[in-house]
Amino acid sequence: MNLETATWKRRQYRPDLTPDQAKDKRHGNYFEQLRLAEEVSVAQCWSAEMVMDTYERYCHAMGLRNPRSASDYSGPSGYDGSDPFESERAERDERAVADWKAVRRAILESGPFGMMAVEAILFENKPMQKFVGDLRLALNEVARLKKRRKAA
Repeated sequence: MNLETATWKRRQYRPDLTPDQAKDKRHGNYFEQLRLAEEVSVAQCWSAEMVMDTYERYCHAMGLRNPRSASDYSGPSGYDGSDPFESERAERDERAVADWKAVRRAILESGPFGMMAVEAILFENKPMQKFVGDLRLALNEVARLKKRRKAA
């Protein structure tokens, strides 16, 4: 999407933005809007970055280009051009899959709507105000997982 269209679209939904503010990509991302409004803590922002990075590495390891959801385990469906028989890649992919399983388990243990909140707000960028509390709980659980891993 070109910058003018993005700026116009952002100002449609938030008329209080100036044209210069609307050009900033952070105003187009719902999680960044939560961060700017201080509805999520700094630690939760770090956890969100960790979740996004882990999910991206998982998708790369599985060869998924456009998965339907974060819970979609229907098998690989993509090609990234790297050598699939490389020993480094096999280890990296195994680590990425194990990391995503641990993060996903932590999110699922956070509460009944944790994964739904992460998928809707972080992955799909939907403005779901009702799930912000569940997102906070899920990100707190991911932060605890990170602390446990550092301690081990």
